[in-house]
Amino acid sequence: GAVSGVMYSRSPADPRSAWAVINAAPGLASHVVDGRATTDLFKVLRSSPHDILAKELNIPAANTEGSATLTDSQAKELARIAVQLEDHFGSPQDIEWSIDQSGRIIILQSRPLSYIASNELKGIEDAVNNDERALLAGGVTASSGVACGPVHIVRTNVDLLNFPKSAVLVVEHPLPEWSTLLNRAVAVVSETGHVTSHLATVSREF
Repeated sequence: GAVSGVMYSRSPADPRSAWAVINAAPGLASHVVDGRATTDLFKVLRSSPHDILAKELNIPAANTEGSATLTDSQAKELARIAVQLEDHFGSPQDIEWSIDQSGRIIILQSRPLSYIASNELKGIEDAVNNDERALLAGGVTASSGVACGPVHIVRTNVDLLNFPKSAVLVVEHPLPEWSTLLNRAVAVVSETGHVTSHLATVSREF
């Protein structure tokens, strides 16, 4: 069947990275963008022959063969296209793609990949007091930073309407519709998702 995903021509954490980042899942790209799909992650070297540096596979228990959503040659070809798009547009790219049943790669969208300025990241670690125990740690950082505010859990459109300014947005899935709150939120925490979801992309722009 079809495979879709989102790829970055460079790491979203490092605009000078020598690798591209590819997230892939069976089915349509919308499932990857809204953060609901569990994706396979590939780190692929930008320079030819595009060696695969790392794979993180989310293989369901039912899949006894343990095969990845992409073959190595498909991952390498996607990385080649990502570099080509970056060269064409002149800056790192955030790219939505699909591979149809015949194996043809289709580029759905390419847009500039947004980064946090490095000077904003300085001092974040200093801001965390080492003497205090973290209540929760780990997970995936889609957009680095430090913030504080009252926690507001959003599950419904009613919660969305009642969202206070300068609160921490907490959601189950990083759905695109929650992005309307980002200009009022100081931070976002999501139970599921990954760095290539739409909400993560918009968060980095804020």
